[in-house]
Amino acid sequence: MENTDHTLLPEPRSCIYWSTLDFSETSFNGNKQEFISIVNKALKQYSDRRLLVDEFRLRISLGDSYRESVSLIEKWVPLITAVGVKVFRLSILSQNIPGLIHLPSVVFEAESLHDLYVERLVLDQKAVEKMVHFKQLRSLRLHRVCVEEGVFRKIIASCPLVEVMHLHGCTYLRNIKLNNLHNLTEFFFSARNAAEEICGIEIDPPSLETINLSYGNIWFHEGAEFRISKPWVLSVAKDSNIRPGYLSMLRTWISLSINQFPMNDEIVIQENINLALGNGCNNKP
Repeated sequence: MENTDHTLLPEPRSCIYWSTLDFSETSFNGNKQEFISIVNKALKQYSDRRLLVDEFRLRISLGDSYRESVSLIEKWVPLITAVGVKVFRLSILSQNIPGLIHLPSVVFEAESLHDLYVERLVLDQKAVEKMVHFKQLRSLRLHRVCVEEGVFRKIIASCPLVEVMHLHGCTYLRNIKLNNLHNLTEFFFSARNAAEEICGIEIDPPSLETINLSYGNIWFHEGAEFRISKPWVLSVAKDSNIRPGYLSMLRTWISLSINQFPMNDEIVIQENINLALGNGCNNKP
């Protein structure tokens, strides 16, 4: 919890509004049972006394006791939703687990979900069968998960307001379309290794500020515009090209930082040039 001594809340005389509760298993120095006990007691207090909370952060590690941890997720997420949490941030860490562990479906049933980080789990049809339409989900980070394209498309369709998306080493993704994510500002993608089939990514939101790709092909529609309101960063591969309709990402990293532009300047992908900077300029390098 945010109160570092892990004490619970005092007996309330009237309704209490608690701004942030932060439970991270790593802060308990390997004492998983203490972590479980503290979270259980806090959730019971909030449920029994109808206390209010603005933000609830939960960071749980599966590890060797992955079956118990999955059961806890299935138990805690509905309780967190039931107590009326406004903002729910969930991280599921899954290092050193044997076999394939499936993401519990309750995760995508939590309407208050704001940030989601999932590591080394399987996202299948069962995980999204009762998925809600997320009005708050702003950050989606998937690390080495197994997710089929149909499942991923359903996830994308259900979180239209997402601003940050990181996809690292995700199995089975070969075609990604993000054209409808009009609030997307940051997109990171990397394949598991260079031997995999190159993933095609179609993206066209004008809100983008940062793109970082490794081992992928990204398509921008010809004439796509990226408006500069903040420093804009494009990380691409050495010897890559921006051509009419697409930007091919290969292997070795370089970074191009575009800073100190007036508010209304643009980066425009134009025919026969690599990168056009300025107010829609047609000058060729």
